Amino acid sequence: RKDGALSKPAEIWFAVMDGALWVGSSPDSWRAKRIRWGRPQARIAIGSVDGPSFRATGSFVKDPALYTKFCDQLASKYPEKWSRWEQSFREGLKSGERVLIRYTPVAG
Repeated sequence: RKDGALSKPAEIWFAVMDGALWVGSSPDSWRAKRIRWGRPQARIAIGSVDGPSFRATGSFVKDPALYTKFCDQLASKYPEKWSRWEQSFREGLKSGERVLIRYTPVAG
């Protein structure tokens, strides 16, 4: 948050590709708004707020080839639920109803 406090935890589907963590999100989500507002820093916690975490810098990626790669990773990672969400992710990334965010870990 702007004041430095952590926001509420949110469960999100993600993929790990090319040394970064990738998320497909609504452009109206707080994570997307923070990037647009010039505050791309994030703390990514895995599993729970008290679990392992790392600091990262978020950025938007507009690349249809990476949309496909990201969605293919989600299909592989979440096979039981993917059929319900596939159209939302694939079409949403194409139409702009979703944005692709790359979180690159920050050293230290």
